[in-house]
Amino acid sequence: MLRSTALRTLPRIRCLSTMPASKISDAIMNDHREIKEYYTNIRNASSTDEKTRWRNQFVWELARHSVGEELVVYPAFEKHVNGGKEMAEKDREEHQVVKDLLYEIQDMSVTKSEFEPLLEKLMTNLNQHIDEEEVFTSMRNANKVS
Repeated sequence: MLRSTALRTLPRIRCLSTMPASKISDAIMNDHREIKEYYTNIRNASSTDEKTRWRNQFVWELARHSVGEELVVYPAFEKHVNGGKEMAEKDREEHQVVKDLLYEIQDMSVTKSEFEPLLEKLMTNLNQHIDEEEVFTSMRNANKVS
């Protein structure tokens, strides 16, 4: 499964760079829903093996999503949005906090006592970031900001 997911990643990132802004917003929001779903699946897993597989999927998808935003979305903010440079820099800093936590849990055994608190800390940071992105997206769609 990991290999097939890896093969899908580069075309998804390339595709983002040629999409209209509304389609990019839809893709980002879809990613957010999937990432939250994978988190829920980790929390609800009934076995260590299942929890580990969902953790792996969560790590992969969140890393892919972050790279896509950093390569495509944030440069577009800087170029096309008033105050976009500051917004992109703030988002990059938030991404770094999430990526540091993601790095810690990516190979950690899901049975380790530190795993659950780190996962919760990661999701707290991530949910705040997601909420801010989705508020901006809603405002942009309502005001037709480009």
